[in-house]
Amino acid sequence: EAGAATLYICGKFDAAIAMLQEFAWGMEFLKLNQELLDIYASCEDSDEVVRRQNVWLAKAEKEQKEAKNAPDDLPPAYDDYNDTYDSEDEDEEERE
Repeated sequence: EAGAATLYICGKFDAAIAMLQEFAWGMEFLKLNQELLDIYASCEDSDEVVRRQNVWLAKAEKEQKEAKNAPDDLPPAYDDYNDTYDSEDEDEEERE
């Protein structure tokens, strides 16, 4: 991974891809890291690498916090489901 990342960052994209294709997970590594590898590859010097990396990390942390605070988009848990429908059944029996 480190060798392929180095090749990619230095503009040797074909060589990086060839190296990664030797492994079953190789292209997944590229897919997961492509955004950051592209950022690194576009930097002119180490100061720019650090600066842009810090921007990327801040963005990633913000997205993680937002995702953590977002409401779940899942159906109710089994116990919650049973409690809800048991209560409705009791209400219906009381009305009869």
